[in-house]
This record gives sequence, C-alpha cells and structure tokens, in this order.
Amino acid sequence: MASARKENESECRPTMNSLLFDEAIKQKISKAFKAGAEYSDATVTVSSRPFTHCVVKNFISDRVEDKGEFLRLLKLELSQQDSNIKSNDLYKFSQSDELMLPSKDHGPTKNRKHLNPLCSLFRNALLPWMREITCADLNDSIDMFYAQYKYTDVLLCHDDELEDRRIAYILYLSEDWKEKDGGSLDLFSVDENGDPAEIVKSLVPCFNSLVFFEVSPVSFHQVSEILSKTKTRISLSGWFHGTPLPRPQRPPSPKCPAITFLPAQPDADLLSQWVNPRYLSIATQATIQEQFEATSEIQLPEFLIADRYKLLTESILHLSSHNEFWDQRGPANKRNYLSMKFDQDFELYDSETPVSTSKSSVKVLEVQSGTELKKFSVSSETMKAYNLVNDFIRLFCSEEMFLYMSNVTGLSFHPMAANFDESSGCQREDDSASSAKRTKLDNEENVAGLNSKCRYEIRCWSKGSYTLISDDSSESGEFALDVNLQSGAEGWEQEFGGFASYIAQGEDVELLTVIPSSNCLSLAYRDSEALRFIKHVNQKSSKSFFDFSFVYSE
Repeated sequence: MASARKENESECRPTMNSLLFDEAIKQKISKAFKAGAEYSDATVTVSSRPFTHCVVKNFISDRVEDKGEFLRLLKLELSQQDSNIKSNDLYKFSQSDELMLPSKDHGPTKNRKHLNPLCSLFRNALLPWMREITCADLNDSIDMFYAQYKYTDVLLCHDDELEDRRIAYILYLSEDWKEKDGGSLDLFSVDENGDPAEIVKSLVPCFNSLVFFEVSPVSFHQVSEILSKTKTRISLSGWFHGTPLPRPQRPPSPKCPAITFLPAQPDADLLSQWVNPRYLSIATQATIQEQFEATSEIQLPEFLIADRYKLLTESILHLSSHNEFWDQRGPANKRNYLSMKFDQDFELYDSETPVSTSKSSVKVLEVQSGTELKKFSVSSETMKAYNLVNDFIRLFCSEEMFLYMSNVTGLSFHPMAANFDESSGCQREDDSASSAKRTKLDNEENVAGLNSKCRYEIRCWSKGSYTLISDDSSESGEFALDVNLQSGAEGWEQEFGGFASYIAQGEDVELLTVIPSSNCLSLAYRDSEALRFIKHVNQKSSKSFFDFSFVYSE
C-alpha cells in the first residue's frame, strides 16, 4: 500500500521547466532583472518597460508520460474549490480562499491531489529560485489564490503595495485565450508625480505561463475587462512576502474648486425657471426634509421642468461632440472619466458668459484648462448650448439653491434657512422676521451657513469609467451633502455599473446604492466615516450618460 501511494504521489509531482535551472541562463535572467535590463530567449523574457517584469513560458514541465495532463487535472481540482464573488470599487471576479496552507505538508489531500504538490513546488523550488533571481529579501510566506474572471469582470489599476508583499506572480491556466477576449495584464508607465500615466504593455494570458514582478511604488497594473461572453479567464496568483520597499509620500488629490453662493439677483426667480413646481411648495419641502432627516438620503424624480431638462440634455449632448470642452480625469489608480472644462471663476464676470464676438456665426469662448485660460472658436449653436449648461451650474451655485438645500435637508447651507413647524408644515418666520434676520446677518460673523461652499463637476460616464476609493481621497473625512442629477440615463440598469456606492470607512458593507436615473435629483449626506465611489461602467452598457455633481459643505 505504501509503495502504491508513493508511486501515485510521484505521478502527481510537477516540476519547473528545467531550463530555469541552467546556470548560464539563470545568471542572465538575474542580471537583467536586477539591472532593469532586457533579456529574451525561447522560454524567458525579462523586460524593464514600464517596470521590471518577467514572463516564463511552459513554466510547469510536461513529462512525456503524462502528456501535459497535470495542469488540466489541476484545473479540474481547482474548479471544485470554494470560491466567493468579490466586488468593490477596485474589482469584480471570483476568488478562492487561501490555498497555500501554513504547514509544509499542506494538511488533508481531499480535492488537493494536484494542488498540494504544486504548493510544495512553490515552496521548495520556486521560492529559492525567486530569491536568487530577484535578490529580494523574501521570507517563507507565500500566498496563493485561484481566480476566475467571467464576462465584464475586471481588476482596475493598482500597485499591489500592501503589508509585506514583495513579488507578485500569476500562473495562467486558460487555454486558447485571445487578445479579443480581454483580460490582459496591462502595465502602466508613471508620470513625474509617480502616478500611473498610460498603458504601455498588455500581456495576453497564455496557458502555463508564469508572470512575476517586484511590488513597488511604480508597479501599476490592471486586469482589463473580460470581453468574451463564453470563456472564463482562470489563474493562480499571489505574492512572495518579505521586507517591503520604502513608499514615497505623494501629494493628496486636489478637490474641484469650491465657491460660496452667488448672491440672489433682483427680480430673478431662478428656482421657478428650472425646478418642477411640485418641489417648491413649503409643505413639500417640509415633507422632503422629514424623510431626509430619517434616512440621510432621498431621490426626487422629475426634478427639473420637463422642457428645461430636455434643453439641458440636448445642450450637454451637443457639447459632448466637442473634445475642447472635456478633460480625461485620472490618474487611473483613482479615477477614469471625462470632466467638462469651463472657467471655474465664471461668476466674477459682469456679463453672464465670458465671451467675445469675432464673427456673426462664430464666437470665441474662454475655457479653463488647468491654470491656463484658452480661447477657441465655436458656432452660435455651441455657444447657446454652453450658455445653458453654464446657467444650470449657476442655478445650483445660487443663493436660492443654497437656501433650498437647507430647507429640504435641515442642514445649514444658508444663514436664512427656514425652520419648519412640524405640526403645521409651515415656516416659523414671517417676512418681517426674515428681513430683520437678514439685516442682523450683515453685521455678524461665524453665523451658521454664512461660509457654506459648493464645488461642482459635470462628468461623462461611458464604458471603462469609474472612481476608486483611495487613502488620500479629497472627500475623506469631510461632512458634506452630495447632490447629483443625471442626464441621458434612461433605461440604465445596475448591472451596467456607473452607480454610486457608499460604504463605511474600513468596511465593505454597502450603506447606500444610487442607480443613475434621468432628471432625478439624488441627495445623500456623507459624514466623516463614509466614502463613495462610482462602479466601473462595463461592456453591458450601450451608451453614455452625464452627471451634474455638486457637493455642499456647511
């Protein structure tokens, strides 16, 4: 019996490609890896672009007698392991529990006839080889997980730096995988700030190939979205652990500029020009406030007057065809979407829009781009669209809207915010009291709501767009009211992505999900422990939508 067991174990014992132990080849690999140089032969490729990484073909040797069956039997065994669907701001895919058990004998062999020998190979052969090749200070700790990526699954840009990870690896087990199937390992270059800049190399998964690289502040990579509806990208991946590299301090993400409210203009009732009349009555505002105070969030469908919403949608769609109006927002480890460019200081101009006429049908428009104010020519139709969108931004930055937001939330965004009588649903102050309060405020400082601000952004969400939660998020630790209105989101489904998700800091539990809905104003109060992200928009979506985003702070 013992002899039969040993013979059976021998049949299942994998080995690494013998060429990896050829001393001359090993020295060349090590020299290139440590120097960040280039090296390539029939089995191994070392490349320094955009950061040092290595690809080993035919990593597990095929013995003549087993005809390459070891990995195929391993795949079958792995498919029987328990897996969990993992989904958050950064990724969506299925992953097993830790497969590399602590003990060297790997415990029970049930459903691990091929997995246990592979784990032993990693410990006894690959780990010493990795120490020699990379010269990294590796301890004995190795992680191993089985990952399955199906249609629309993705792992967005990150650098893998966590705890004591030193060498990241992926052993690909997908057969007949093509570039058109998606799921490539994309490697990013970095800019002068050390942030990911652009994808400069994409590695297509190849059966029985091992890819590894040193985890560092510049090792930004991603698994691109799976495009195939029928194939599953499968792999074993994890990290070799050791003394981590120093991590440099990076500047925090800048916030969009914030402004105080624009003073109300005489004889200009902005709210009645834009907002559905049913939301303007004192009784309705009191009802909204009551619901908001109970849940800290609310959605107000058909918020804008239908004709105004139609014009706004037509205008933003028109502007979307002009690249001059849009910036690609990054870096990729934090966000990826289009943001509209316009003069952030537009309220300082005497005229309603900062333009000058050069021809009857063409106007010169000033648009803010970074710190420079650039001019370009646009048609009258484009100018009309820009003006209307600008007017909409002015609406939400107006004194009237600050006061309205105070009234429907109970928060203090304006010093004259109304207090509603719970029994009658009416404002407690009469006109004379309100006037007296205004006079008093002119002579006081530090009054609640007097220094409230609003920052704003117009965003276009299309396939591949997302935001991620980061340690240095500009929204981290703030108390704010998030106000959003979408355009062009008719028929949008949660499975497309693009929804706003709120979670508690340090937890994966979702507090709130806001699905994009056209002409629906969503209000959500975010305290210092809450974080939000926009879920990656995937291939199931067939169109783009626009989001008018405002953040009010007291």
